[in-house]
Amino acid sequence: MDSEWDRIILILAAPFIAVVALPIVLPRVREWIVEKLLTYEVVVPASDAVIQIPSTGVGLDVARIVIGVGIMVIVVSAVRGAVKRSGQER
Repeated sequence: MDSEWDRIILILAAPFIAVVALPIVLPRVREWIVEKLLTYEVVVPASDAVIQIPSTGVGLDVARIVIGVGIMVIVVSAVRGAVKRSGQER
């Protein structure tokens, strides 16, 4: 088979595969991810959460929100510093 025909078949089949496979795979993947996040205590059950993540049954409590905000501040500061230094080198 010609490689161009392979591409055409893939382009035609990809939407069909996505429509059939994604509704089957995504809920299982979401359940697995939520289970792992709860196991490693990244999130808390919705009953203990201050902010809930819709349709997952989990959320964030105050401690995790503070940690997340702190990490975001550190990352933004580091990126701004790197951009400022690269701008001065020019």
